[in-house]
Amino acid sequence: MRLDRLPPGTSVGPASPSPGALLAVDTVRRYADVTRTPLRTVGVPTGWEHLNVHPSTGPGPADLTVEGAAVPGTPPYRLAHRLAWLAGTPVEAAIEELARWQSLVAGWAEEPSRPICAGVQEDLLAALRDLDTEAAVAVLRGSLDLGLPAGCLFETWAWADRLLGLDLAVLVGF
Repeated sequence: MRLDRLPPGTSVGPASPSPGALLAVDTVRRYADVTRTPLRTVGVPTGWEHLNVHPSTGPGPADLTVEGAAVPGTPPYRLAHRLAWLAGTPVEAAIEELARWQSLVAGWAEEPSRPICAGVQEDLLAALRDLDTEAAVAVLRGSLDLGLPAGCLFETWAWADRLLGLDLAVLVGF
């Protein structure tokens, strides 16, 4: 399924109330918001805000349902579970990686701003167009090896967080 090829106004919902399906639909919502793609999400209940999953506002049934991979670990879920789902990694590794990423972003925020890296931006959108969240995380990880200035990395990762919902800038200013 390519998100950019769905008819305008298509409503996307979870195939089940599982955390993985809810995260998949929330990722579709984020992609649609960032790219201004006219898609609606339906069927996502409240109560998942701890994973940065926003409830649906669109009424009616889904035209298309999405089933996401299982979320590793057990409740209560934390934001690191979102990264574990996105990256297809164990929760323990995601906990460490998320903490490291948030620390990096806070450090980059101290440097002068630079424009977003267009290549990283395009690659992230291309991965998420196919709902390939593992590829999207790999793009973000790979940006660390590009030799980009700190200000560019900050702006790029802050923009990427609109798609990934990991609260990467949570430590900025602390």
